[in-house]
Amino acid sequence: MSKIVVANMKNAVTKNEVIKYNNISKLDKIDLIVCPSYIHLGLLDNDNFQLGVQNVYNEGICTGEVSINQLKEYNVQYSIVGHMERRVLFNETDSEINSKISDCLENGIKVVLCIGNKNDSLESIYNSLENELSKALNNISSLDNIIISYEPYYNVGLDNEVNIQEVKLIKEFIYNLLFKKYNKIPTIIYGGNVNSSNAKEIIDIYDGIMVGRSTFKYDDFALLIDKLTN
Repeated sequence: MSKIVVANMKNAVTKNEVIKYNNISKLDKIDLIVCPSYIHLGLLDNDNFQLGVQNVYNEGICTGEVSINQLKEYNVQYSIVGHMERRVLFNETDSEINSKISDCLENGIKVVLCIGNKNDSLESIYNSLENELSKALNNISSLDNIIISYEPYYNVGLDNEVNIQEVKLIKEFIYNLLFKKYNKIPTIIYGGNVNSSNAKEIIDIYDGIMVGRSTFKYDDFALLIDKLTN
């Protein structure tokens, strides 16, 4: 089974660095999803990865937002939904996240649903994740086109060491919770300070990874991919 790598470029990658991603060759056993800023979508043209975005808006005509129909014109196949930075900095609610998931799926866009937690006891983390998943997936009948990305808030955008044993236990919890609800194996990836030093260890536990800061320079990302494939 192929592993998933989501490249979340945020708003940090320059035009010149984005263009370099067109040099990515065919990857064995890696399904790569590249998520640039909206303004860079037209710069990427490479059949060796799928195109995604970092957010979506489909609640009508609105200044400063990008609609699903516009994204489909660029052959966008995925949207990240519910990232911690959207929840915290832009006050996205569970209801809005649920609506975005529904709109994406109804319009042929697959979803990378982000869930996360603050640094706390395992019991509190489990309760928090169960609550987020319940609300985000309300009335969602299938996980066929949804990737779950677990991202502890205290690791996103920071240099904190990834607690491998803890994230392994949390992956098992999410798996069991979703398998019980949907009677189907969920796809679960990990994000939060993923880099070339720890990506291999993490991806051996999870179905894939979401990469943030290591996408900002193409050479850094290429090194990470090289370590995963060699």
